[in-house]
Parts: sequence; structure tokens; C-alpha cells
Amino acid sequence: MSMRLMLIWTNIFGKTSKIKFMKAVHVIISGRVTGVGFRILAKKEADRLGVVGWIRNKKSRFTFLGKGQVEAVIAGNASAVDLMIEWCHQGPTLASVDKVKVDNAVNNNYQGFSVLN
Repeated sequence: MSMRLMLIWTNIFGKTSKIKFMKAVHVIISGRVTGVGFRILAKKEADRLGVVGWIRNKKSRFTFLGKGQVEAVIAGNASAVDLMIEWCHQGPTLASVDKVKVDNAVNNNYQGFSVLN
């Protein structure tokens, strides 16, 4: 179950505000996702959406014939994280995504979005 909570409160000036709680997910993307610019373009999309976290190629002994996996942790505003997950289902033009697995993760207060080795 994803964590999407919203709290409404009244500030000292009597204005009602909405506080959006952050969402963090661990994502594994499978298919033709290595060697096609997936990570660098994911960073560009993450920066555009304002989400933080990291992305890296997932080491697997089953990588063959151009198939592989990329894993990421994505954190931020729930709607921005959902948009990033949608992007992962498509990826860049040269990618061919077979599967995207999404699990809840802990937000470790990442600073920006990093491409890891």
C-alpha cells in the first residue's frame, strides 16, 4: 500500500494549508534498460519533476541479449513520484521496458537525484 496522507491545518494567520507527506519507493525496471541512456535520462526527468533519490544498473547474473535491470529509489511529493514511476514504464526511446516492480521505501532525506555506478 502506498503512503499518501494529507493533513489540513490552520496557520497562525487563519489560513488553511495542506501539507503533503512525502512518498518514497524502491523501483526495479526490467527489460532492455542498460546501455540505452536510461539512467541519465531518468535523472533528467527526476530533476524536472523535483524528486530525489538515486538510480543504478542492477547487477544480475541473468543479464544477456541486451536485457537487464535498473533499480532506483525515488522520493518526494506523492504526485511527482507517481509521475516518475509512469516515466519508468516507458523510459527513453531506445529502451524496451518489460516490467516495473514498485515497493515502498524509506526516505533517507536524499539531496538531489544521483546516478550511481
